[in-house]
Amino acid sequence: LKATLAENCVEVDPDDLHEFLLAHDAAELDAMNGKMAACKTGSEAKETLSKFMESWRQAQANAKSERQSLQQEAKHEKKEVRKTAREWSMPELALFAKACLQFPSGLPNRWQCIRDFLAHSGFEREEKECATKAQELKTMPVQQTQKNTDKQEPPMVENPQESECAAWTPEQQAALEKALAQYPASIPANERWLKIAADVPGRTKKECVARFKLIREQVNSSDKRSNPETKKKETPKPKTAALHVKSEVEKEQARQELEKQKRNREEEQARQELENQQQERENRQKKEQQNQEKARLECEEQERERLRVSQALAAEESLLDERRAALHAQRASRHRPLHAEELETNMQTQQDELLALEAIFPNQLDIWDPHE
Repeated sequence: LKATLAENCVEVDPDDLHEFLLAHDAAELDAMNGKMAACKTGSEAKETLSKFMESWRQAQANAKSERQSLQQEAKHEKKEVRKTAREWSMPELALFAKACLQFPSGLPNRWQCIRDFLAHSGFEREEKECATKAQELKTMPVQQTQKNTDKQEPPMVENPQESECAAWTPEQQAALEKALAQYPASIPANERWLKIAADVPGRTKKECVARFKLIREQVNSSDKRSNPETKKKETPKPKTAALHVKSEVEKEQARQELEKQKRNREEEQARQELENQQQERENRQKKEQQNQEKARLECEEQERERLRVSQALAAEESLLDERRAALHAQRASRHRPLHAEELETNMQTQQDELLALEAIFPNQLDIWDPHE
């Protein structure tokens, strides 16, 4: 097709032509090329190409408008779905209250965390919706529970934890108190609450913990509101569940304090071990340096000893050379020709020695002729 356009001298924008060619398959391009080749003049070919490109642009515009309309419809449907799903159900409100307690105010990205918490449970909400709902719940009037005059218990304010601890039967409360007394706070927390939940019929570990916390809060609030002077005048009462829970709280605090002291001791021991290891490394390094210095001094001493030995050997060698030279000189002096006087002296000496020997050993020596 490009060759046909060049043949007919048709000028087209390269970018538009490239997009036009990419938008059609091989069969369509072959058909267009056949129609372009059938044109007799360049102007006719240009007009044919213009028609093709115009129809292609129109098809692109239609497809774009259709996509935009579909997007608008999808957006509208999404808004309608959000409008219909705007109401908050009771399970969703319970999860929302739990998330608000788990992620308190002041936490970075609090509403994002609450939104993700709800989404994990299958409730899709936006951060803005969560913030708005929290503000609505703050402005709602809080219903106060009536005082129980028979039991003389302190007034209770509605609490998100109360929903988890609601409808506790006397049997379940008695089982909880018995399990708290049976399993002391010295047991690890997770293992202890699992055993307590196993002994309380119809209750989970989470519900037992929530009930324990609720009673502990009631005990603390009653202690704050009570007057110490009136407490002295009151007659001693039997140990109730609240007092038992208070003692358990004190045991738990003592256990936590013991664990904290144990952790501190372990950290101190680890730090001491680290210091000891560091000291051992330093001592090893010093010992290695001392050994290296000692080896260096020994090498230097050995080198000096080798030098002394070599010097002594050289001196002995020179002395031997001198002795050899003297010996050679002496031998050379012996083999030199003697004078007549020296010969006469030697002969006289030999005769004297022979006479001395004959005097010592008579009749044992043959007559020796010195001239032989």
